[in-house]
Amino acid sequence: MTGYLEDHGLPLVQLKEQRRDLVVALVGRHSVSKEQIAEIAAIQQTIAAVEAVIVDLDAESHPISAKSIPRQALQREALAAPAAHRKNPPG
Repeated sequence: MTGYLEDHGLPLVQLKEQRRDLVVALVGRHSVSKEQIAEIAAIQQTIAAVEAVIVDLDAESHPISAKSIPRQALQREALAAPAAHRKNPPG
C-alpha cells in the first residue's frame, strides 16, 4: 500500500481537487494576489493536517504497517510542503 492513504471519510480528495482548481486558474496569469497565494497555502496546510490524521488512524488500525514505517517519518513527509511555504513566503 505504498503511496496510498485510505481517506477514512475525511475530505482529502476534495481538498486536493480544490487546490488543483485554484492552481489551474492561475496558470498563464501574469500577476497573482497575496490572497490567492494565502488561499492555496491554507488549503495545502489543511491537506497536510488531514494526511497527518490519516497516518495516525492507519497506525492505530494497522499496527504491523505502523512498525514498518515510523510515524514521525510519515508525518514529516505529510507536513513537508507547507513547512517550505512558511519558511519561504512568496513575494
